[in-house]
Amino acid sequence: MRTIIARVTVTLTLVASSFVMLSPAAHAVEWECLEFDKYHTLSTSQGDYTLPTCATFYDRGAAIHLPSDTTTTKYGVLFDTPVFIDRHGSTYPSDVTLGLAPAVAGRLIVKATVSAGRVSAAEPVLEVIPAAILKRYTGKAFIGLVKNLQPPANVKPYPWFQIDFFQRIRNGHVFGRFLNYRNGIRWNHMKYCRHAVMRTAAEHRWYRPIIGPTNTVSLGWSPAMHGTDSELTLTFSSGVTYMRPLPPLAALLRRNLTSPGLYEFSLHGNPVGTPYQFSGQWLGVMNFHYCV
Repeated sequence: MRTIIARVTVTLTLVASSFVMLSPAAHAVEWECLEFDKYHTLSTSQGDYTLPTCATFYDRGAAIHLPSDTTTTKYGVLFDTPVFIDRHGSTYPSDVTLGLAPAVAGRLIVKATVSAGRVSAAEPVLEVIPAAILKRYTGKAFIGLVKNLQPPANVKPYPWFQIDFFQRIRNGHVFGRFLNYRNGIRWNHMKYCRHAVMRTAAEHRWYRPIIGPTNTVSLGWSPAMHGTDSELTLTFSSGVTYMRPLPPLAALLRRNLTSPGLYEFSLHGNPVGTPYQFSGQWLGVMNFHYCV
């Protein structure tokens, strides 16, 4: 079980022979994130660092709270290309590397020393774990339309879908079920049946190679899928992945994640002749029955 640590600083004041606990907001110290997981020791080419791991972002203002940048000290993400990206998206060549794979470097916030437009020293100060990104989607339903690109005449171009995700984050993913992949569903408050996406032989031939044999789905975070980008990934039982861009991690030092609204997950690969996109909104999970 994952241990969540709330890094809270309090002040105790003696009043009339009793202790009064002030709220965390009354203290001058502000932590980088709202909640933390266990500390993680990371080995880099610059040495070992024991880092706090961000498990819950702040929900107002910047997601991650760190001091403002100066002309010589900046916070951001350092990749071994080598390039440093600050909170405003500005890039700096770096004389320092950490010797880390992009998927690891992409989840670290680094404190960089900048001189003459180059990074001369860098120190990791915070690791962001997938839970910080993914917990806003737990216990939610992703509902919308599958967009098919050049389907045969006997396959609907825009069928309706519903994917329900569970509450628990496991192994860095949120798992769920593609509810109407093989079976129709009817919400308890509605009279009509939402048909299965895959009912006919033609629909089986169209969907099964991409979606796979079962209705299992997982939602994950790839902090550096194509180098320096950040992507939310939707993976089906076939292993095929769809992706949706997220703000770069460094940008979360000045802004928050957008509220879940209309999301478009596009196929990671050649989209021609496939269900190339899942477009929908995040809603609360609703009670349902299977139907035909």
